[in-house]
Parts: sequence; C-alpha cells; structure tokens
Amino acid sequence: MGKWLFVHSQSINTESDAVGAVTVAPDFQIRMGFGTGNVVTRPTLQGGISAIYYAGSLFGGFLAGWFSDRYGRIKGIWAACAICFCGVILQTAAVNLASILVARIVAGLGVSFILCIAPSWTAELSPAAHRGNTIALTFLANFGGIAVAAWIGFGTSFTEMYGGEFRWRFSFACQMIPVALIFFTSLLAPESPRWLVKAGRGEEAYEIIALLRANGDRNHPEARQEYNEILATVELEKQHADTTYVKMFFGISSGKEHIGRRIQLAFWLQVLMQFGTGIASVVIYSGTIFEIAGYRGTQQTLLSACLMLIGILGTGVAALTLDRVGRRRTMYWGSIVLSIFLFIIGGLFRGSLNNPENAQAYGNAATAFVFLYLFVFSSSWLMIPFIYPTEIFPTWLRAKGNAFGVAG
Repeated sequence: MGKWLFVHSQSINTESDAVGAVTVAPDFQIRMGFGTGNVVTRPTLQGGISAIYYAGSLFGGFLAGWFSDRYGRIKGIWAACAICFCGVILQTAAVNLASILVARIVAGLGVSFILCIAPSWTAELSPAAHRGNTIALTFLANFGGIAVAAWIGFGTSFTEMYGGEFRWRFSFACQMIPVALIFFTSLLAPESPRWLVKAGRGEEAYEIIALLRANGDRNHPEARQEYNEILATVELEKQHADTTYVKMFFGISSGKEHIGRRIQLAFWLQVLMQFGTGIASVVIYSGTIFEIAGYRGTQQTLLSACLMLIGILGTGVAALTLDRVGRRRTMYWGSIVLSIFLFIIGGLFRGSLNNPENAQAYGNAATAFVFLYLFVFSSSWLMIPFIYPTEIFPTWLRAKGNAFGVAG
C-alpha cells in the first residue's frame, strides 16, 4: 500500500493551498524536489521517488517465489511483513533524498512478496470451482486498503502540525497497522497442503484438506481425491527439481507444457493491465486530473478518496461475475468499454482547454467518466492478471510462475 500512500500524501500542486501539499523545512523541501509555495521544481525527481518503489517490486517477486517454495507460504508472508515493517519505518523516518529512495525500494520489495505469495496461497487453499471468486475477494481487501489510504490523506490534509510533515509521516506510519494485522491473522491460517506434502508433512496436509473440504471428515471422497492429486503433483515436481527461472522464461525442457508461452502470458497481461489500460495515470494521478477539471483544495482530495470507494464496488462485482462470465469474455468487454471511456475523457479535457468559457461543464463531465472508468476497470481487468498465473501453470510451478506476473 506504500505506493498509494506516498502519491496521495505527497500530491504537490502549483496552488499554494492545495490539499496534500507538504510544508517542510526549506532544506528538506529543496532536496525532495519542490520549493517555496509547495511548487514542484524538479518533476523528474518527484516521479522518480514514486517510480523507484517498483524497482524493489520487480526483484521482490522473483525472490518471493523462491522463498515460498523453499520455506512455505506462511513463512513467506512473515518475511513479507518483516520487510514491509522495515519499509514503513524507513519511509516514516526519512530525512533526505537518499533515505526516502532506499525506503521506497524496501517497501516495494515487501509488498511484492505479498502480491506473489498471497494469490498462490489462496489458490492452493481454495476449491478449483471457486478459485476466481476467492482471489477476487482477496483483491477486494487490497482495494479497500487503497481507499483507506486515500481517506487518511484527506483527513490529515487539515493539519499543519510540525510544519506539514505530519501529513505524510503519519500516512506512512499508518501502514504498521495492516502489516501487524497480516502477521497476526496469518498465525491462525493453515499452511498450503501442497507445500506440506512437498516438505514431507503429508499427515498434516491431509488434516487441513479434510477440514477445508469435508468439515474434518478424513474419509470424505473429495478430501481423499484432492490429497491424491497433490501427491501426484508433488511427485511430478520432483522430476523437475532443476527447473530455474531462466529455463522457465525460455521454455527449456518444458515439452508440451509450453512454459515459455505461459510466462509471456502472465507477464504481458500484467503489463497491459498496469500500463495499457491507462489505470496508472487515472488512479495515481487522479488528483491532477481533478485539478485540470477545475477542482482544487478539499474538493480535489475528497474526489480522489471517493474514487477509491468506486473501486471497491467494482471489485465486488468482479468477485460475483468472474467465475460465471469467464476470464477472456470479461477482458473483451472491459477492453471495449475502457477504450470508449478513455477517448471520451480525453476529448472532454481537450474541450475544456479549447473552450475555457465552458471549462467547468467539460470538467464535470470528464470527472463523471473517470468514476465510470474506474468502476469498469475494477470489475473487469483488475483481477484477471492476478488470477491467470495461478491457473495456467502446472501446480508444481505455480509460485515461481506467479513471480513473472508480479514482475510484469
């Protein structure tokens, strides 16, 4: 959640009274890329501080896949919590450019651990028929966290404590709460039965399967069938124990499995979702979009926070429809509608610039379509790139395969 908190808490505008602008000591202010009146003086630096988060995410995904296969899904989540906690502390206590850059990398590393492990763990605990719905609910919680971050940014915008530094330091510090919740609730969750069988703890794995599928009935045929399938899968995995990320990427020795093709699908689906759909610019820079539409100060920050609530609603729709409509059909209709909305939004903004006397009317219409855009995106494209990697790879490659999706 660090990327969202940083963007919302560090949203700097050319207006001196813009909500979310940070008023800090002159020396620190200059080092972070903005000067007197909270005007951005080094926009490339501002963008770089946000973007370097993803450098940590890129490497964290591959490390998480290896770690969770070696030590288990739950221990992987614990490692993620430890890294995230360090990232939170470093971001909250940042005193110069070097410290915030290092902190952002560490935060990205920790969050990518969770993004890689959680879907695989969820998929291995869920029945196949409901896997899509279950993972969609996982990311419903993710969007809920984004919404909380936006509302925290809105709430802290009314204070000038410690020269304005309280705004962004408090926003970063709040991340300790969800990190702690993840850690303590993971103590109550079962380990992946597939990983337990792989680790030679078959009896424990069967007990968990019986609890999940048959209310503890160890003689239930569904529980016995799933356990036997896991045994067969783990045996197959032993035959491919020398499989590495490099071999997977180039499809070496994958035979009819076509692992290389699956890697490309998992990777580029994420790229298309994060970049091709336009969601990065629409959500991360929603405050700037609303400013162009004529909204400033409290109105701008409030609209950004409300936008995240629309994302929660759309994610809930996805949880109810993905398994019924299917993955490809959902992407088809989502692509068509999102394309139309983006053209409309672009045209309305262009109209506001060409017709300044009607700029407010154009801006209001564009803002409405931004909300519609996010609803369609969160109910169509958002979930699929995270669900696909858990379904298209052989079970024995699921964690490593999902790492390529996170990297994408």
